[in-house]
Amino acid sequence: MEFLEKLRTLLEREFPAPSQVELDADDRITAIIVSERFIGLEPLERSQIVEGYLKTVLTKEERGQILIIVCATPVEAIADRVCWDPEEAAAARRGSRTPEEWVQFVARLKVLLEREFPPPARIELEDDDGIIGAVITKRFIGLPSRARIDILWDYLDENLTAEEQRRIVTIVCLTPPEARAHKRFRRSSRPKPEKKESTTTR
Repeated sequence: MEFLEKLRTLLEREFPAPSQVELDADDRITAIIVSERFIGLEPLERSQIVEGYLKTVLTKEERGQILIIVCATPVEAIADRVCWDPEEAAAARRGSRTPEEWVQFVARLKVLLEREFPPPARIELEDDDGIIGAVITKRFIGLPSRARIDILWDYLDENLTAEEQRRIVTIVCLTPPEARAHKRFRRSSRPKPEKKESTTTR
């Protein structure tokens, strides 16, 4: 836990408030950085910023304790919470007024991703003024975040036009254990409703 707090301190120093840093430790560390600094940057560019910084402040052995760091903008982080909760995602889809062309594009993108990452891999996509989603597969086990992103975007480069690619805000690449840890962490980080004091009438 000592290294967990060290990493938190270092990331909060580089990404101060109102940015948010969330960490979870399960064998290795999973981190989420939510910052306006990532607005307009591609996923690879975001990873390069974080990895470049960590190389200057951590040893190679310390960096090896980090499983993955997800870099998101505030808007993406809000949509990401919907993506990871099936009930909320269903409610969001029911209340959506997405134009038909966006619905068709989401469906086509899912077919493309499932072709490259077939079951038991999972593809989760949401439309919130841009596509936000996740590819969850054992294929990413042991791969650093940059290698995962390269696999995904090399494939999308071959199958989508530049205009279509611009419709994608972010797609995170996770292993099944990371996805489970991410879901647990998002749930535990939500504000808990205040308990009402019980009153007894005599």
